[in-house]
Amino acid sequence: MEQEHLKLSRSSLRLFKECPKCFWLEKHEGIRRPAGYPQALANAVDLLLKSEFDEYRQKGKPHPLLKKYKIDCLLFPDINKLNSWRNTKEGLRFFDKNLNAYLFGAVDDVLQFPNGELAILDYKTTGAAQVNIYEEYQDQMNVYTFLLEKEGYRVSDKAYFAFFIADRLNGFGDRLPFRAEIHSINVNKEVVASEFEKAVSVARADSPPPHSLNCEYHVWHHRIKNF
Repeated sequence: MEQEHLKLSRSSLRLFKECPKCFWLEKHEGIRRPAGYPQALANAVDLLLKSEFDEYRQKGKPHPLLKKYKIDCLLFPDINKLNSWRNTKEGLRFFDKNLNAYLFGAVDDVLQFPNGELAILDYKTTGAAQVNIYEEYQDQMNVYTFLLEKEGYRVSDKAYFAFFIADRLNGFGDRLPFRAEIHSINVNKEVVASEFEKAVSVARADSPPPHSLNCEYHVWHHRIKNF
Protein backbone atom coordinates (compact mmCIF):
# COMPACT_ATOMS: atom_id res chain seq x y z
CA MET A 1 0.00 0.00 0.00
CA GLU A 2 1.42 3.36 -1.06
CA GLN A 3 2.33 5.68 1.78
CA GLU A 4 0.14 8.78 1.88
CA HIS A 5 1.69 12.15 1.08
CA LEU A 6 2.42 14.09 4.25
CA LYS A 7 1.90 17.85 4.20
CA LEU A 8 3.79 20.04 6.63
CA SER A 9 3.54 23.79 6.83
CA ARG A 10 6.06 26.28 8.14
CA SER A 11 4.02 26.46 11.36
CA SER A 12 4.16 22.64 11.58
CA LEU A 13 7.95 22.80 11.72
CA ARG A 14 7.68 25.44 14.40
CA LEU A 15 5.37 23.21 16.44
CA PHE A 16 7.80 20.30 16.00
CA LYS A 17 10.59 22.48 17.36
CA GLU A 18 8.47 23.64 20.32
CA CYS A 19 7.20 20.19 21.31
CA PRO A 20 7.63 16.98 19.28
CA LYS A 21 4.75 15.27 21.08
CA CYS A 22 2.27 18.07 20.38
CA PHE A 23 3.42 17.87 16.76
CA TRP A 24 2.94 14.07 16.68
CA LEU A 25 -0.52 14.32 18.25
CA GLU A 26 -1.60 16.80 15.60
CA LYS A 27 -0.17 14.99 12.59
CA HIS A 28 -0.64 11.39 13.69
CA GLU A 29 -3.81 11.55 15.81
CA GLY A 30 -5.50 14.77 14.65
CA ILE A 31 -5.40 16.26 18.16
CA ARG A 32 -4.59 19.95 17.96
CA ARG A 33 -3.59 22.38 20.63
CA PRO A 34 -6.45 24.70 21.67
CA ALA A 35 -6.76 27.56 19.21
CA GLY A 36 -5.57 30.97 20.31
CA TYR A 37 -7.43 34.23 19.92
CA PRO A 38 -7.84 35.38 16.31
CA GLN A 39 -5.41 38.08 15.19
CA ALA A 40 -8.16 40.20 13.65
CA LEU A 41 -6.38 43.57 13.84
CA ALA A 42 -3.07 42.21 12.57
CA ASN A 43 -4.88 40.41 9.73
CA ALA A 44 -6.70 43.61 8.75
CA VAL A 45 -3.43 45.55 8.66
CA ASP A 46 -1.85 42.75 6.64
CA LEU A 47 -4.55 43.00 3.96
CA LEU A 48 -4.18 46.78 3.79
CA LEU A 49 -0.41 46.49 3.43
CA LYS A 50 -0.66 43.94 0.63
CA SER A 51 -2.99 46.27 -1.23
CA GLU A 52 -0.66 49.24 -0.71
CA PHE A 53 2.49 47.37 -1.75
CA ASP A 54 0.67 45.97 -4.79
CA GLU A 55 -0.13 49.49 -5.98
CA TYR A 56 3.61 50.22 -6.19
CA ARG A 57 4.22 46.81 -7.74
CA GLN A 58 1.78 47.56 -10.55
CA LYS A 59 3.55 50.89 -11.18
CA GLY A 60 6.95 49.18 -11.23
CA LYS A 61 8.15 51.44 -8.45
CA PRO A 62 9.76 50.63 -5.08
CA HIS A 63 7.66 51.22 -2.00
CA PRO A 64 8.70 54.47 -0.22
CA LEU A 65 9.68 52.47 2.86
CA LEU A 66 12.26 50.56 0.80
CA LYS A 67 13.64 53.85 -0.52
CA LYS A 68 13.77 55.32 2.99
CA TYR A 69 15.95 52.43 4.17
CA LYS A 70 18.05 52.53 0.97
CA ILE A 71 17.19 48.99 -0.07
CA ASP A 72 18.00 48.86 -3.78
CA CYS A 73 15.27 46.61 -5.10
CA LEU A 74 11.83 46.43 -6.61
CA LEU A 75 8.84 44.37 -5.54
CA PHE A 76 8.59 40.98 -7.28
CA PRO A 77 6.62 41.89 -10.42
CA ASP A 78 4.55 38.75 -11.10
CA ILE A 79 1.41 39.49 -9.06
CA ASN A 80 -0.38 36.30 -10.15
CA LYS A 81 2.46 34.08 -8.97
CA LEU A 82 2.83 36.12 -5.78
CA ASN A 83 -0.87 35.75 -5.02
CA SER A 84 -0.53 31.97 -5.29
CA TRP A 85 2.43 32.14 -2.90
CA ARG A 86 0.32 34.23 -0.53
CA ASN A 87 -2.58 31.77 -0.62
CA THR A 88 -2.58 29.55 2.47
CA LYS A 89 -3.99 26.66 0.41
CA GLU A 90 -1.23 26.91 -2.18
CA GLY A 91 1.79 28.91 -1.02
CA LEU A 92 5.41 28.23 -1.78
CA ARG A 93 5.75 24.47 -1.73
CA PHE A 94 8.33 21.75 -2.14
CA PHE A 95 7.73 18.02 -2.60
CA ASP A 96 10.52 15.75 -1.39
CA LYS A 97 10.22 12.49 -3.35
CA ASN A 98 12.42 10.58 -0.92
CA LEU A 99 10.29 11.62 2.05
CA ASN A 100 7.02 11.52 0.09
CA ALA A 101 6.11 14.76 1.85
CA TYR A 102 5.33 18.39 1.09
CA LEU A 103 6.61 21.46 2.88
CA PHE A 104 4.79 24.72 2.23
CA GLY A 105 4.30 28.24 3.55
CA ALA A 106 2.40 31.40 2.59
CA VAL A 107 4.45 34.59 2.25
CA ASP A 108 3.50 38.26 2.48
CA ASP A 109 5.81 39.67 -0.19
CA VAL A 110 8.98 39.12 -2.20
CA LEU A 111 11.70 41.58 -3.19
CA GLN A 112 13.66 41.45 -6.44
CA PHE A 113 17.20 42.83 -6.55
CA PRO A 114 19.13 44.12 -9.59
CA ASN A 115 21.34 41.00 -9.62
CA GLY A 116 18.25 38.80 -10.02
CA GLU A 117 18.18 37.50 -6.46
CA LEU A 118 14.89 37.34 -4.57
CA ALA A 119 14.33 37.91 -0.86
CA ILE A 120 11.36 37.43 1.42
CA LEU A 121 9.62 40.48 2.88
CA ASP A 122 7.31 39.81 5.82
CA TYR A 123 4.92 42.33 7.34
CA LYS A 124 4.74 42.48 11.12
CA THR A 125 2.35 44.50 13.28
CA THR A 126 3.18 45.14 16.92
CA GLY A 127 2.12 47.26 19.86
CA ALA A 128 5.44 46.79 21.64
CA ALA A 129 7.60 49.80 22.33
CA GLN A 130 10.46 48.36 20.29
CA VAL A 131 10.98 45.76 17.61
CA ASN A 132 12.03 42.23 18.61
CA ILE A 133 13.26 39.61 16.15
CA TYR A 134 12.11 36.41 17.83
CA GLU A 135 13.50 32.95 17.13
CA GLU A 136 10.20 32.07 15.47
CA TYR A 137 10.72 34.91 12.97
CA GLN A 138 14.17 33.57 12.10
CA ASP A 139 12.75 30.07 11.57
CA GLN A 140 9.99 31.51 9.41
CA MET A 141 12.43 33.28 7.10
CA ASN A 142 14.71 30.25 6.89
CA VAL A 143 11.80 28.12 5.67
CA TYR A 144 10.42 30.68 3.22
CA THR A 145 13.86 31.29 1.67
CA PHE A 146 14.44 27.52 1.39
CA LEU A 147 11.10 27.13 -0.39
CA LEU A 148 11.74 30.06 -2.71
CA GLU A 149 15.04 28.52 -3.76
CA LYS A 150 13.32 25.17 -4.34
CA GLU A 151 11.00 27.00 -6.75
CA GLY A 152 14.11 27.54 -8.88
CA TYR A 153 14.96 31.14 -7.98
CA ARG A 154 18.26 32.63 -6.91
CA VAL A 155 17.81 33.85 -3.36
CA SER A 156 19.50 36.44 -1.20
CA ASP A 157 21.26 35.52 2.04
CA LYS A 158 19.04 38.09 3.76
CA ALA A 159 15.35 38.43 4.48
CA TYR A 160 13.43 41.53 5.49
CA PHE A 161 10.72 42.52 7.94
CA ALA A 162 8.51 45.58 7.49
CA PHE A 163 7.45 46.35 11.06
CA PHE A 164 4.42 48.55 11.61
CA ILE A 165 4.52 49.70 15.22
CA ALA A 166 1.47 51.19 16.91
CA ASP A 167 2.30 54.69 18.10
CA ARG A 168 1.08 54.91 21.69
CA LEU A 169 2.35 58.45 22.33
CA ASN A 170 0.31 60.64 20.00
CA GLY A 171 -3.27 59.92 20.98
CA PHE A 172 -6.02 58.00 19.22
CA GLY A 173 -8.57 60.34 17.57
CA ASP A 174 -10.47 57.44 15.93
CA ARG A 175 -7.31 56.41 14.08
CA LEU A 176 -4.49 54.15 15.16
CA PRO A 177 -1.20 55.70 14.00
CA PHE A 178 1.78 53.50 13.13
CA ARG A 179 5.43 54.11 12.48
CA ALA A 180 7.20 51.85 10.03
CA GLU A 181 10.66 50.31 10.17
CA ILE A 182 12.51 47.77 8.05
CA HIS A 183 14.83 45.25 9.65
CA SER A 184 16.90 42.57 7.92
CA ILE A 185 18.29 39.24 9.11
CA ASN A 186 20.70 36.72 7.68
CA VAL A 187 18.90 33.54 6.67
CA ASN A 188 20.10 29.98 7.23
CA LYS A 189 18.15 27.93 4.71
CA GLU A 190 20.60 25.01 5.04
CA VAL A 191 19.04 23.88 8.34
CA VAL A 192 15.56 23.46 6.87
CA ALA A 193 16.03 20.17 5.00
CA SER A 194 17.24 18.28 8.07
CA GLU A 195 14.47 19.74 10.26
CA PHE A 196 11.92 18.75 7.63
CA GLU A 197 13.28 15.19 7.48
CA LYS A 198 13.24 14.82 11.29
CA ALA A 199 9.67 16.17 11.50
CA VAL A 200 8.44 13.75 8.82
CA SER A 201 10.03 10.83 10.65
CA VAL A 202 8.33 11.79 13.94
CA ALA A 203 4.97 12.40 12.27
CA ARG A 204 4.98 8.86 10.82
CA ALA A 205 6.22 7.13 13.97
CA ASP A 206 3.83 4.65 15.59
CA SER A 207 4.41 6.02 19.09
CA PRO A 208 4.96 9.61 20.23
CA PRO A 209 8.14 11.20 21.54
CA PRO A 210 7.98 12.84 24.99
CA HIS A 211 6.71 16.36 25.52
CA SER A 212 9.25 19.14 25.68
CA LEU A 213 10.05 20.05 29.27
CA ASN A 214 8.61 23.53 28.85
CA CYS A 215 5.44 22.43 26.99
CA GLU A 216 2.33 24.00 28.55
CA TYR A 217 -0.09 21.52 26.97
CA HIS A 218 1.02 18.14 28.30
CA VAL A 219 -1.44 18.22 31.24
CA TRP A 220 -4.28 19.15 28.88
CA HIS A 221 -3.34 16.30 26.52
CA HIS A 222 -3.25 13.84 29.39
CA ARG A 223 -6.74 14.82 30.48
CA ILE A 224 -8.42 14.58 27.08
CA LYS A 225 -6.75 11.34 26.03
CA ASN A 226 -4.58 8.86 27.83
CA PHE A 227 -1.29 9.37 25.98
